[in-house]
Amino acid sequence: MKDSKILTAPTIIFLVLFLLSWLLPALQQNLYAAEEESVAGEPDPGVVEKSMRVHLLPEVIEQAALADESIKKQIVWLDTPEGKERSNIKFLGLEMLEQTSEPQGAVIFLHGVDQHPDWPQVIKPLRSILPESGWYTFSILLPYESYKKPPARELEAKTAESVAVTDGMPLFSGRYSRLGLEDEDKTLEGSEQVEEVEDGSVETVEGEPTETASELTSTDDVNNNEGVIDISSDDKEQVKADSPALSFDDKVSLRLAAALGHVAERGQQNIVLVGYQQGAESVMNYLSDNKGMLPEKGFTVIWIDASFSERAQGEMGAFLEKDSPLLILDIVDSSSSAKKLEAKRRASDAKRQNYIGYSQVKLPVSISASLMQSSLTQRIKGWLKVNAEGMSAEMLIE
Repeated sequence: MKDSKILTAPTIIFLVLFLLSWLLPALQQNLYAAEEESVAGEPDPGVVEKSMRVHLLPEVIEQAALADESIKKQIVWLDTPEGKERSNIKFLGLEMLEQTSEPQGAVIFLHGVDQHPDWPQVIKPLRSILPESGWYTFSILLPYESYKKPPARELEAKTAESVAVTDGMPLFSGRYSRLGLEDEDKTLEGSEQVEEVEDGSVETVEGEPTETASELTSTDDVNNNEGVIDISSDDKEQVKADSPALSFDDKVSLRLAAALGHVAERGQQNIVLVGYQQGAESVMNYLSDNKGMLPEKGFTVIWIDASFSERAQGEMGAFLEKDSPLLILDIVDSSSSAKKLEAKRRASDAKRQNYIGYSQVKLPVSISASLMQSSLTQRIKGWLKVNAEGMSAEMLIE
């Protein structure tokens, strides 16, 4: 009796296989149901991608990337009338407050082409370190000069809200012919045919297309002396011509003026403009366009690794006027032969004009080492302490 109750190995294997054959279909059915529910609950990836696909300007993408949590407290939004029909648009600036009890003034940074206000080379180290010496720093985002607009349309734009009738148009049914002007309720002759059926009733049958576009046109010419069918509304307003687009230099000038206004609202009296690479030419263009409107005291300029166009290089002599009180520090990249050659021309123009406010130094600016950044910041801090020391409003008025 005891031996009969012992299960043999084949019997155990048989029982396990029997249980699995019974459980597996149920488990598989539950997995399929859960998968269908998860798929039904998720949106179609193709639809989501299509609805989220938008065209953003590089400047907008740059501003969105900068406006993160790490520098959120530094962000300042300013308005300039550089949009369509001179509408206001916002641009981003990054500010850092002075960290001493004796404020020295404000330093405004203008970056180079395809850069941003927190550019890791030169811009970020300077705007972060100068506040330790009492300087308020403000770095603004400049527009993208190299942005490529979408390609122009190849088809010629429509010049009139009307459709000219041509012989090539398809045939028209009589039911769509023009109604008589004398009696609008009268149907066109030949457009419908009446047939009598066996029970005596009358059935209306649509006529076959009998008129072409050219025939309709000739009929219209006789009746109304009209060659086209106007589909435009009577009270349509004339579209205003768009204002001419602003140039890159005009947009930069507007933003720099807005930055100077923001700094003035904060009570800053001692202003330093720092132009890095192509930003140096932007500073020069703004100063050239505003000659006679700048203060004689409390305004200095620093160029770092300046990149001037050939036009700006040719106008350098006229910009460096003999009697101008503007002080300029030109920091040249000593590791670039081309930059040193261009700087030599600027030094010659300043000497020729007897411009005593111009000074030039050479540093390896393009080398992104901590030693170079320390040397650059120390040189700028020392020059500002001697030539642009903080002053009160009373000192500026004197």
